[in-house]
Amino acid sequence: MTFEHLTAAQLAGALAAFTGALAALQFLRVHRRRVRVSSVRLWRSLAEREKPRILWQRWRDALSFATLLGIGSLLLCALAGPMRSDEGQRRRALVLVIDTGYSMGAREGAGVTRLDLARREAARLLSTLRPDDRVAIIAAGFENRVLVSLSAHHPRLTESLRQLELSEAPGHLSEAIALAKSVADGQGRAEIVVISDRPRSRFDRNDSVRQVAVGRRSDNAAITGLAVTQPTVGNPRARVEVTVTNAGEATLRGRLRLVMGERAEAAIPVELSPRESRTYAAEVAVPRSAKLALTLDTDDALPTDNRAVVQLIRPRSLRVRLAANAAAVVRALTVDPDVVLVNNNDCDVLVTDRSEALSHPTLFVGPTPGLVAESGTVSGTLKLSGDHPALAGFDFKDVSLSGATSWRGQALATVQGSPVLVAGDRDGHRFLLPGWQLADEATGFPQRAQFVAFIARAIRWLAAWPRERSVVATVGERLTVEFMLPAEVTLNLPNGDTEQLGAVGQRFVFVPRQVGIHTFATRAETGYVSAIRQSAEAADITPASESRGSQPTSTPTTRPLWHWLALGALVLLLVEWWAFLKRVTV
Repeated sequence: MTFEHLTAAQLAGALAAFTGALAALQFLRVHRRRVRVSSVRLWRSLAEREKPRILWQRWRDALSFATLLGIGSLLLCALAGPMRSDEGQRRRALVLVIDTGYSMGAREGAGVTRLDLARREAARLLSTLRPDDRVAIIAAGFENRVLVSLSAHHPRLTESLRQLELSEAPGHLSEAIALAKSVADGQGRAEIVVISDRPRSRFDRNDSVRQVAVGRRSDNAAITGLAVTQPTVGNPRARVEVTVTNAGEATLRGRLRLVMGERAEAAIPVELSPRESRTYAAEVAVPRSAKLALTLDTDDALPTDNRAVVQLIRPRSLRVRLAANAAAVVRALTVDPDVVLVNNNDCDVLVTDRSEALSHPTLFVGPTPGLVAESGTVSGTLKLSGDHPALAGFDFKDVSLSGATSWRGQALATVQGSPVLVAGDRDGHRFLLPGWQLADEATGFPQRAQFVAFIARAIRWLAAWPRERSVVATVGERLTVEFMLPAEVTLNLPNGDTEQLGAVGQRFVFVPRQVGIHTFATRAETGYVSAIRQSAEAADITPASESRGSQPTSTPTTRPLWHWLALGALVLLLVEWWAFLKRVTV
């Protein structure tokens, strides 16, 4: 048994004080009423007989004292607000897991979303709580957050419901339930309630929690796939392939509109049967770097996944000046569609066989003394060393060298462990220096297909080209962002916020959390990540049909007992009254 208004210690103190006061009243002298009589002989003998001789005889009526003490104790206990717990637990523990995944933004009419309905359901549950019940609230979005740990402060709980925000990705309900169980651990047999629009089979196959389902509409169409072939130096047109999914139960008819800036590029008719997906393709001319917005014109429950945006980039040519007699290098540069050979110093990369002051990023086609200290000559098989960005993932495929110069520097490739291809920086310009003649036909390397790839990778790393890059990703997808030059990076998010990432090196892992274009900017380079929702399963927003799941796990409930105590006090008063009427007095 617990008490709502007083602690056990406070109640014990009140009972002790009442008992003391009642006992003190028993010792007070009774003042008898004076009456004139004809003789006092008889009355004097009676008074002598009733005079108390020892302490316990001063109690006038033990039964009356016990009755009054019982009545007072019962009334004090009733004022303390006694409660009976069905399982001996003092307070109820409840953990609310509220889905904030993007499907909870589906409209249910009159401007009400499923998240609004979830707030109402949570508020209804909070209204059933007693003042000492404790509740925790967890927002299950792309990242699960404990908004309020177990608390009995109901205004704080209500305020946390107003702070719920939709995520750009489906909520991770399975992980949120695991988090809820850790919050409820040690709280007895607490109850976990999930408020979500998703069927239980997607997040809890064991019926270990109770679900309150929200939402009714299931009609939804979405852009669930996007593939882009960016323009090249020789081809200014981009090819866009868009996958549209009809996740509803009715035939979809609408249009897919492509808009670049303020110019409409295409309007493609769309007609899809229920549960059908189809890919539509279009080509657009890209005069310069621009954003292409894609919109699916249809009236459904969730319009936010009917839009996507991608950054299109038309690169400029990579200007290379050739100042060396190396036919194999010339062939490799000629077949590169992004390379333009120039005869002046207005170039991005210099290819040479002479040692001179570096005024441009430079690729040397053979050993050039004076740049890096030599350490001898070696012969053997050429092997890639490390994971340098200039040759990351490249394979020389057993190229054999004889009498190659070994250097002391940052090794990109080695022979018998000695560096024969090194990278460096002088006067603010990068360079690559081989220890053998790149165009030497005797090595067999210039005749191989990977020679063209080697030259293409080398000059792009030297020039940090392209300066702009764009990729398409899915919200929540883990991807690697690379830069040609290490520098301070600034991230501009789709919602307009800016984050300073600092010096992240030339490669770092990024996970987009918002739909739209994420822009990474350094002093020399810019990268774009266009994030979309790319899942036909996520487009299915069919809600759970009803609240279901396990019943509360023997949730401790409390029941008031004050009326029983008051009834007991009334019975004692009746007993006292009966005893008073039956007593014999002289």
